[in-house]
Amino acid sequence: MIILLLTQLATAETDTQLWLSTNVHRKVVKDWRVEYTQHLRFEDNLSQVESVMPELEVRYNPFKPLSMKIGYRYIYERTKNGDFEPAHRYHFQVSTGKKFGPVKIGYRMGYQEKHEEDEFDYTNRLRNKFSLAFDTDTDVEPVVFAETFSNIRAIPIDNSKFRVGLGLEIDVYKRMDLSLDYVYQRDFISTEQIEHIARVKYQLKVPKKKKNTDGDP
Repeated sequence: MIILLLTQLATAETDTQLWLSTNVHRKVVKDWRVEYTQHLRFEDNLSQVESVMPELEVRYNPFKPLSMKIGYRYIYERTKNGDFEPAHRYHFQVSTGKKFGPVKIGYRMGYQEKHEEDEFDYTNRLRNKFSLAFDTDTDVEPVVFAETFSNIRAIPIDNSKFRVGLGLEIDVYKRMDLSLDYVYQRDFISTEQIEHIARVKYQLKVPKKKKNTDGDP
């Protein structure tokens, strides 16, 4: 079985990708914040654009450490024919975490639906992500994570693909953060396609305007 698996991996088609994203978020009222993220992804060993995706989300923190988020993503992606076609994705997720000394354990469960504009059918995925973050008492925090994607419309439920990765969370300056990740992604059963993904995410927190208390306009 080990020899067979190594043979499959040796003959698998691999692709190196680069995922870039910029996130801007702002707290609007207590426990609520709005986020905008612009995604840009490259595929085929970084030789061509795979997709361009603006995304809008609303996040709610009812109590610590629970967080809920709902969002919409407009997808403009390359098809197998090389053309770009639009699609729409809606998602909802719940996340929580617990810190044990310098180690923080995180869990996130999400549901998403993707609709193609020229098709009546849609695809859905149930996502489960586990992560470990390590507090180093510096501005750099190492992270390891694993995530599964399941098609809940399949009978029985089909575990379509998984991701494992490691990265760094960097506190750049006050309201600015930078995330650097490496992700290994492939299907659970098929090994025809293996993806090595480098992710770079920049986050900027926009502060709320302070109320004027001195009477000046």
